Amino acid sequence: MTFSIIGFDPDEKMIGSAVASKWTGVGGCVQFFKPGVGLVNFQNHSYAQVAHRILDRMEEGVPLAEAVEMALSTDDAREHRQCILADLNGNFYVYSGKNCTNLHYQKIGKNCAAAGNTLVSANVVENMIQAFEKGHGHSFVERLIAALEAGQEAGGDSRGQEAASVKAYKLTYPIQRFYPVDLRVDSEDEPLKKLRFLYETFSKGDRRYMRS
Repeated sequence: MTFSIIGFDPDEKMIGSAVASKWTGVGGCVQFFKPGVGLVNFQNHSYAQVAHRILDRMEEGVPLAEAVEMALSTDDAREHRQCILADLNGNFYVYSGKNCTNLHYQKIGKNCAAAGNTLVSANVVENMIQAFEKGHGHSFVERLIAALEAGQEAGGDSRGQEAASVKAYKLTYPIQRFYPVDLRVDSEDEPLKKLRFLYETFSKGDRRYMRS
């Protein structure tokens, strides 16, 4: 029901994620960030408690793959889960349970990782990775949004569109003046067009969202 991406920008010193889905309010139930630790996109039967378990293990210094395994070890729905995670050093891991809703697909690219389920085709994820990687030179948040747009152009969620979200943080958040980019479209016929409009509106003028 969902496709998403996590990106990392060592030059802008930012980490963030973007997600789109037929699921209403997807931005409120998929993206989880813990300052000083990292970010998890937890989708396909999303469950906040398990996402926070992963982040807690990451905070303890557990490697990403092991953090997922530990968090899912007591999870009866583990084979239905799908998640992407990244730490603040730019390391990525992606997990898809064997019963994740088909078509599901995942991939790790350069400074990014993407995954999706209930997809029209694997090209959704492939296009997201390519769009993010080729967007170097544009703002970090714009690259995340462009990745969603590329995924949708490849067919996106096989059930259609409804919601989208983008969130981004400085690696040093919250120990600076920067405040997160946190933009959500909870229910629209064309959520990605509305998300881009919100971002363009947000970034007009001196919003200082890129300043340390």
